[in-house]
Amino acid sequence: MAGVEEEGILVYERHDAVLMLGEDLTHIGDLRGAIAEEVAIAPELLRMVPHRAYAKTLHPLLHLGEWDRAIEYGMSIRTNWIDECRPPFAPLAGDVAVIGFIHGVRDDDAGARDWFAFATEMALDGKPLAGVNLFKADLELYRGDPARALEILDSRDREFWWGDAILVKRAEVLAAGRLPGAAEALAAAEARATDDPLHAGQLNRARGFLEGEPARLAEAVEIFDRFEYAFEAARTRWHLGAAERERALAALGPMGAIPPKAAYI
Repeated sequence: MAGVEEEGILVYERHDAVLMLGEDLTHIGDLRGAIAEEVAIAPELLRMVPHRAYAKTLHPLLHLGEWDRAIEYGMSIRTNWIDECRPPFAPLAGDVAVIGFIHGVRDDDAGARDWFAFATEMALDGKPLAGVNLFKADLELYRGDPARALEILDSRDREFWWGDAILVKRAEVLAAGRLPGAAEALAAAEARATDDPLHAGQLNRARGFLEGEPARLAEAVEIFDRFEYAFEAARTRWHLGAAERERALAALGPMGAIPPKAAYI
């Protein structure tokens, strides 16, 4: 891509190609590869569209548990967006909402509200707000309120970027709360399953919640460990209890995360 002429639409196409590459790498579980691609192009982005630089690192950094680095990049995005007089940036509002989720899991309610409000402003009340709501809902699930999580998820149309993720998270929310329609939602999500290891792990976890089956959570942990989803592995281990809960707390501590506020199995 470095040989593409640096002018006009060709620059935009190169930036868009790297953005999509990072998204694709995240969806196959190559979290570090996704971050590397975004960091490699960041100097160019900082010169030309500074508010865009580092946006696609935030989601994989969440999963890796490298939260201080995610917040640092998030602050850069926010500062540059404001300095650039708030240019259109709606499609990546869901990525920025990751920072709100991180603050919430760190028990920083004010920080969570602030960053979710910022991401909502970026979304311009369009379909990308579904991505913001995905992380707001997951925070409510983490805090032990599946019913509230479901209200948030169902409050917007699904947007293409986050559509599959919302389908999976909705099934997990319903399963965790043993809410009406849980079995049907989980079956529908499983039928749409892709090669995304995050979704595979979440669906195993959801099945474990719904059926009260620890073995399915153990399968989820194995997937998360294999692909370095450190946070997802830790939150899943916490629900397994006993020695696995101790391992979960040992992993969550360095992230600054509080443990989940309810057990779903």
